[in-house]
Amino acid sequence: MTRGELNAQIKQLLRERHLLTAMDIVSLLEERGLVYNKTSVYRALERMLADGDICRQALGENQIFYELHQDEHDHLVCTRCGRITGVNVVVAMPQMVDSFQVEHHHLTLYGVCSHCRA
Repeated sequence: MTRGELNAQIKQLLRERHLLTAMDIVSLLEERGLVYNKTSVYRALERMLADGDICRQALGENQIFYELHQDEHDHLVCTRCGRITGVNVVVAMPQMVDSFQVEHHHLTLYGVCSHCRA
């Protein structure tokens, strides 16, 4: 499979599942009968980051997640169980902050989910 085909498979997985770790991606590709070594997946993710196709998010404890760049939505992270939920928080995003031009955003709110509060 070519580099472009691997990128397309990764994008499809991210469309279906939204937030995935690199190891999630490797496992899901294997479930589909597409076997890639971890190094190939990591290289593809790095290229996709450099090309602006995906974003890298550090959510939870020591876990890096990837998501499609065009997915502008926000996350709730439970500080007890680590559950991550995608949500849409309505905020007025400025076009500029000082001399910084805003291109996109990701907002992460940390707290305790309803399951852990119960």
